[in-house]
Order: sequence, then C-alpha cells, then structure tokens
Amino acid sequence: PDSFISEIAEERVELDTVGMGITPPIQKYEPVINQLQKENREADFRGVSRITQTFRDRYYDIVKRTLVEKRQIIPCLAGVASAQIAPNGDVWTCCIRAESVGNLRDYDYDFRKTWSTAKADELRRSIKAGECYCPLANASYTNMLCHMPTLTSVGAEVGVKTAAEVLTGMTGSHGKSARLRSLPVINASDEARMAHEQEKAGASR
Repeated sequence: PDSFISEIAEERVELDTVGMGITPPIQKYEPVINQLQKENREADFRGVSRITQTFRDRYYDIVKRTLVEKRQIIPCLAGVASAQIAPNGDVWTCCIRAESVGNLRDYDYDFRKTWSTAKADELRRSIKAGECYCPLANASYTNMLCHMPTLTSVGAEVGVKTAAEVLTGMTGSHGKSARLRSLPVINASDEARMAHEQEKAGASR
C-alpha cells in the first residue's frame, strides 16, 4: 500500500474489549511505531497526503507520551468538539469513558437537549480538569485540529517541505508517495489513438 495507518488497541465498551488488556505497553509499542514513523518521514508525500501524514506523525508521538506520562498531552475537547452516540441512543462525551449524558429517546431525539444535561456538564468539567487521559485516535485528531501549537507545528513542517520542493524544482506525484512513481502511467486516449492509426495503416495496405 501507499501508506500504513496505525491506531493503538484500546479497551472500549462498544468494541466489547473492556478487561482484555489489549493495549500494548510502551516497551512493545514504541519500537514498532518508531519504525513506522521513520518510513513515513522518509516517504515523499505531496499535497493533502503530506498534511495527513504529518498529523499522523504527531498522533504517534502523542500516543507514546500518553503511555509514558499517563496524562493528557494536549487538552482534550471530548464533550465539546466531539461526541459519540451509542446504538441504544445513549450519548457519550467519548467512547473510552462511555458514560451516558442522556438518551436521545428520553429527549424526543433532540441532541441539543441531550447534550445540555447536568451530567454532560459534569463530564466536560472532569475532562477539562485532566481527570482522564487516553490515546484514542478519533479524539486525538479532533484535539490536534483545535490545538493552535499543533496546527502551527504541522503547518510549519508542511510549508518547509513544500518550499524546498519548489526551490529544487521537484514536481509531480500529486499527493502520492514516491513508492508509486515506478508504476506505469496508462493514458487511455493515447492507446485508443494508436490503435486507430494502426487499424487505418492495415486497411490501406
């Protein structure tokens, strides 16, 4: 494949993995993710792919630090910028804590009312106070997009690489990794034109 995506295994209610101990310790996770980061950093991503891969690199760093420091590495906005709705209608601030702030059925399927309960406010205060932490990918990417230092860092890195390309006259894979450059490019219109010319040449003989 053009790239690999890794999200650390976690114990989650909706996946029925609570109590399974599936989250790897840092000693096992770090060597694997370091190798993946090394390969991604060496790959020649362009365009939107460069932006997404840079965010992924930041996410992997956040996961490693979370496993070691056991705290929120950047402020978590679960319950503010993101929410989860369980199959039974329960609304959660996040799927790690999986604590219902209310059920949509009890509020005539009005999300705004369900999202504005006392329980929701209580959980938001708890999350803001750093009383929980996790490396959940969905929340982490949302948090990064709302975290100005991360946005600035990603923007600077992408900008430097893009500027270097322009200055050195590099062009072309338009968002794909350099590993795809050796693949042949097939132009259907050119092939059709050549076939037509060969057919005409054969008919004139």
